[in-house]
Amino acid sequence: MKISFAVAMLLQSSQSIRITDPKVEPKAWDPKTLPECPSDPARTIMADGKTHISKYPYVGASCKL
Repeated sequence: MKISFAVAMLLQSSQSIRITDPKVEPKAWDPKTLPECPSDPARTIMADGKTHISKYPYVGASCKL
């Protein structure tokens, strides 16, 4: 009896919760906002130590020439 009551309460509470997606407006990508690529051609990681270098105009660019 106690278990069925607990299950019924959990089902009721899960049905009352509604998760909504916030409306996010898409922003146009601006290549002028990219940082400069490192001048050393041997470097493949940006100064932050995480981001792989991909030069603009390639897809997923992380720096500009």
